[in-house]
Amino acid sequence: MGDVGLLLIGAVLLVNGLGLLGHASGRSAAPLNLLVGGAQLVLPTLGLVLDHGTPGAAATYAPIYLFGFTYVWVGVDALRGNSGKAFGLFSGFVAVVAVLEGLLALRTDPAFAASWWLWALMWGGFFALQGLGITRLGGASLPAVLGWLLILGGQLSATVPGLLRLEAAWPGGQGWFVVLVLVAAALGVALSWALGRAGVGVSAGVGVSAGDAAGASGSGAASQAEAAVAVDGTGPTASASAIRTPEGASASAQPPLHRPGAGAEAIRG
Repeated sequence: MGDVGLLLIGAVLLVNGLGLLGHASGRSAAPLNLLVGGAQLVLPTLGLVLDHGTPGAAATYAPIYLFGFTYVWVGVDALRGNSGKAFGLFSGFVAVVAVLEGLLALRTDPAFAASWWLWALMWGGFFALQGLGITRLGGASLPAVLGWLLILGGQLSATVPGLLRLEAAWPGGQGWFVVLVLVAAALGVALSWALGRAGVGVSAGVGVSAGDAAGASGSGAASQAEAAVAVDGTGPTASASAIRTPEGASASAQPPLHRPGAGAEAIRG
């Protein structure tokens, strides 16, 4: 994966993670998702054309398309107010591929395997939240935990490797560095769980406005009744109660990567 592409991934995961915690709306994050997703569809295609006939070229570029499709999908869903369930199901496929890519990376760049496995956890979270409608996990709010995992894990898995690679300072095959990266990844996951479970950083009083979820401007002036319309988690918008219900009868209908958040009460349950 290109080093510049890693920086782009780190940036978009940060913004989308903040969105899950209620600090950015889906519509405001859509341009970045579309830009990053578009770049990761165009650039690998150019690479395949230029490296045609080069052994291993297809295996190198193919996984990048999964990220490109992800961010374009998220951006389009945010603008159109789609349910996001199909994106959640697609995320399950991405998670499985990421696990396999991590295993393959052990042969050539063991340290980077941690990045693939962190992405597997993230996309697995999207699959659980959007695809299966699971909103709580082990007593914690899944959107909150996932938001922190995007923020912290995104920097560990993409931004830091991207910066080190750009400076030719990524000692991916050295044993001490592999251990360091794996420990950092495990700590990042643990911290994400702890922060999400405690509801740290969740924006208070942030809801899903009817206008924003439907693709309009979303002034936030709509009442809770107007802003929350959920039908088994598949309607054009979803209420905060769909996120905070402990039994989780339905998940938010807005795709998790760009969901603006459901407020402190909604995330904390």
